[in-house]
Amino acid sequence: MSLLIAVLLPVVILLLAQYRSLAGLEGKTRAAVQENLRQTLQSFACLVVKKAEALAAETLGGIDPADVEGERLDRIADRLSAIRQSHSETNLAFVVIHCLCRKKNFAIFATPEGVRRIDRSFQAKPRSTGCD
Repeated sequence: MSLLIAVLLPVVILLLAQYRSLAGLEGKTRAAVQENLRQTLQSFACLVVKKAEALAAETLGGIDPADVEGERLDRIADRLSAIRQSHSETNLAFVVIHCLCRKKNFAIFATPEGVRRIDRSFQAKPRSTGCD
């Protein structure tokens, strides 16, 4: 009997130590997998943002700044429509010019329903300095 206890006691102690070690390893592995997944998703999100910015620069880069400055709204509207047609994933393409330094501001939206224009002419109001 004492021989059986002498053999079983170290085996039981070894099994308990192995169990605790495996339980701790499981927690560390779970944390490592979660951190790896977080880093992978963060890298993927950064890649998606870069690709979206590149696509926007590529497509909107075709709008001539002279057309915007010259307020050639028909040419801008045609370009926005072409962008929407060439990129089916694009639901809305738009140009908005809103600046107090301009007498005329405008926005052009190319949507699945068509092109919509908004023109606003206004006089810039003098700003109060707050010292009155």
